[in-house]
Amino acid sequence: MKKLTLILALFSLLRLSAQDKEIIYRQADGKLMTESQYLKMKNNFKDKMKKQGKTGEVKEEIKDSIAHQTTYKNFKLFFVEITETTKKERIDTYIDKKFPSNELLTLESEKFSFSGLEGKPTFISFWFIQCAPCIKELPALIELKKKYGDRVNFVAITFNDAKEVESFLEKREFDYKHIVNADDFINDIGLNTYPRNIFMDKNGTIRAIKNEIPYEEKTKNKKVELEFDLSEFEKQLENLL
Repeated sequence: MKKLTLILALFSLLRLSAQDKEIIYRQADGKLMTESQYLKMKNNFKDKMKKQGKTGEVKEEIKDSIAHQTTYKNFKLFFVEITETTKKERIDTYIDKKFPSNELLTLESEKFSFSGLEGKPTFISFWFIQCAPCIKELPALIELKKKYGDRVNFVAITFNDAKEVESFLEKREFDYKHIVNADDFINDIGLNTYPRNIFMDKNGTIRAIKNEIPYEEKTKNKKVELEFDLSEFEKQLENLL
């Protein structure tokens, strides 16, 4: 009986410990804050930039570290300003055109051609492993793939090499056709901003180019969750089907 009581007590203690895990946000200078304080700081930073008349987006880099029962989210906030010179990149001139026929390779080392995608619409995500906004929108990209299935070609293009992408996919779901080592192609089309999402029609002509998928950060049960707005992306795909 004593042994059973001891086991139950130990189980309760372990369960309590698991529930007591907390998340702390930590600035580069070591200052600690809660999730709600972090969100408030992020919103205040955004408002400050607006008051200064700047147009752009607040970006974040977050790396987790764990100590005992605490997860520390080491973060950096920065503002990417959109000016008249940065509003348009060379890639934006490809609307109503086709991409150049560079020789590209898939993750499986197979030759890839955009002409091989013709016959149904294509959605292309330009990303890279170290891009926090790219990784953040992965759940929404996966949701698009699940909704449209094989009615649409889903392609992900990166300058990362095959080994890096394979290692990443062992930890994260991203069930697209992956094009790797695409440095030359990315430079040729003049893409500098990530993520970029491309919509191609059944003939391989680019019909729309979008930045990251819009989202809102909401706190539920003391946990920050992202709610993505896929309406514009779904509208683009529906128009191409």
